[in-house]
Amino acid sequence: MKFSSFRIIPILSLTCIFLITSCSKDDDTPNDENSNVSPSLTIPTTYNFSRNGNSTVSYDGQTSRLNQLEEITIELKKADAGNLISSAKLLKMFSNDTTGGSAFSQPYTKQLKDKTFANDVSFFEGLMQEIASKSGQTDTAVDGTAGLMKRANGSTILVDANGREYTQLIEKGLMGATFYNQIVNTYLTADKIGPTVNNETLKDPSNGKYYTDMEHHLDEAFGYLGFPRDFKSNYSGNEIVRFWGKYSNTADDNIQSNSKIMNAFKTARAAIVAKNYSILDQEVDIIYEEIDRMIAATAIYYINKTIGESNQGERHHALSEAYAFIRALSYANIFKRKLSDLEVKELYETKIGNNFYNTTVSDLNFIKDKLSFTYGLESVKDQL
Repeated sequence: MKFSSFRIIPILSLTCIFLITSCSKDDDTPNDENSNVSPSLTIPTTYNFSRNGNSTVSYDGQTSRLNQLEEITIELKKADAGNLISSAKLLKMFSNDTTGGSAFSQPYTKQLKDKTFANDVSFFEGLMQEIASKSGQTDTAVDGTAGLMKRANGSTILVDANGREYTQLIEKGLMGATFYNQIVNTYLTADKIGPTVNNETLKDPSNGKYYTDMEHHLDEAFGYLGFPRDFKSNYSGNEIVRFWGKYSNTADDNIQSNSKIMNAFKTARAAIVAKNYSILDQEVDIIYEEIDRMIAATAIYYINKTIGESNQGERHHALSEAYAFIRALSYANIFKRKLSDLEVKELYETKIGNNFYNTTVSDLNFIKDKLSFTYGLESVKDQL
């Protein structure tokens, strides 16, 4: 859905509308404090934007949610090691219920549950209850019985009766149902960066909010990725690469996802500053396409790791990740998606199936071919 057809764009010279300069300047200083008019797009080398010497980038809420999922994952991995964990604690962490004190290592004002795709909240809560009920045991998993599987490095994972690793289904599942879903179905939509959204008045400069609503909403989309602000190919900076950033980095050698997604976000943000909405729409389309392509590439990466793997623990670990990343594609924006919900479900529900002991190499190759053809990854599908 293009936004530009709904906007009223001032008549400017072609030079003013389409001049895009790439530089290291991080200061998009407007003519006055309540305007972010700029005659051209100044695209910084990093995701840093400022106005009158003040940073206009803020996504603290997204950082909090990334931190919360990291802590939940640490808790889940205790069960992988054979330790007992509490479903009450996991559910409390998911909703950030502070009754009786926070379940996290630090207090947060945000939560994951209310940002998770509503129809799947019960799915994740069910997994949390189930992993807790199966935790604390030392039995070896077999088809039909939950238990531990040993990986090649000697560590163990806790799987359900169908051989599915709980930790991966929850952690990678929430990366899709919460982080990715919020990016593509909330913050990149017309409700957040469309023509009716404020891009004139700064939110609250007296309290350090030197950004417009539209600027802030794009920042929040960026914040859910877990990308460092100076992210690029062969990243060697000081910031931690997290969640989708980690998997973009893995796929980057083959599909250049780091630079493509970063450049699109930086250009889109600069377009908002300059009120150049045609370029904003163009870059948002690129973001949709490249994030989806990165997720598909990540799923193929784990399919490749599963095919031919002789260690059962490694196989089920990789297959659990592949399942979760394929499932993530079901949250793709309905106007931008390349696969229908039914097509995605065929891949993870029918081809992988709910019993991982029965998944065949033929099934995995079908998924690999389907994803690589759909997302333009055929030339690199064997290298991922």
